[in-house]
Amino acid sequence: MSSNLNVRLAAVVIVIVQITANVCSNAQPPASAAAAKPLSVIRSTELGWEAGQDVTHEFATLLAKGELGAGHELVLDHTYRISGSHAVPDGATTSAVKDAGFDVTDAVDFKGSRPLLDLGNGTTLRNLTIRYLNTPPLGPTGEERGVTFTGRVGIQASGKRDIRIEKCRLTGSIGHHLKLSDCVGPEVIGCHIAGGHWSVYLCGVSNGVFRRCVIEKCQGDGIKTGGGISGIIDDMLVEECVFQDNLRDGIDTTGGFNNSVVRNCIFRRLGTSGMDIKAHYETKTGRIEDLPPENVGILI
Repeated sequence: MSSNLNVRLAAVVIVIVQITANVCSNAQPPASAAAAKPLSVIRSTELGWEAGQDVTHEFATLLAKGELGAGHELVLDHTYRISGSHAVPDGATTSAVKDAGFDVTDAVDFKGSRPLLDLGNGTTLRNLTIRYLNTPPLGPTGEERGVTFTGRVGIQASGKRDIRIEKCRLTGSIGHHLKLSDCVGPEVIGCHIAGGHWSVYLCGVSNGVFRRCVIEKCQGDGIKTGGGISGIIDDMLVEECVFQDNLRDGIDTTGGFNNSVVRNCIFRRLGTSGMDIKAHYETKTGRIEDLPPENVGILI
């Protein structure tokens, strides 16, 4: 009797579970998911761009009209010439076929401090080759602005989240190929960065990742941190990267590299050191004890 009752109860439980599963499977998706648009892909050849063409105006127009916005991807089928500064909106993706991308024509005579690409939240750059034309030879030859490197800034983001730069090649002796300030969660994956003064400049960045990158031949440091008392770097991961042939350091942590991990990396043929770990040495009050803790919790 007890055995039969247990079997019946088990059967009831199974039926209830099946009914619940059917109800859940028929439930409507959240409004946000239902409203999400599929990714729209735009190819440069479809826009009529020809290999080697100067697309400065065309690219700016594409951005101004919102045709490259959230959920849209521009695929570059060839290498195009470009100049100026362009703000890439939130959620946009710019990618390229193998060896395609941009040749930057104003890397030497650019006026001002605006970057080539100013990234928004959640933007992605994938497989781009960006070359800065007519810049001085790649380092290490010396730290003299205007002689061994130009003041041009390549890719920049300020106060943004979840930027991803993947499998890009950035080359040229400019100021910074990548400049991130007060950003959260940037990912730089599989990139080759050659040249620059400080090739990568980080200030106030947290929860970031550099993975499988080569950073080489710069006129200073491969990755430079700092830039102010509030610019401490926190919770960074640098792994499986190569730093080589830089005039000074692979990674310079002036200004803080707190709670960060560097693992499975190679540092070689560097003018000063693999990692230069030192605290910021300037305060607004003049008192060293007024500085927040810097370079604590580093694991190498």
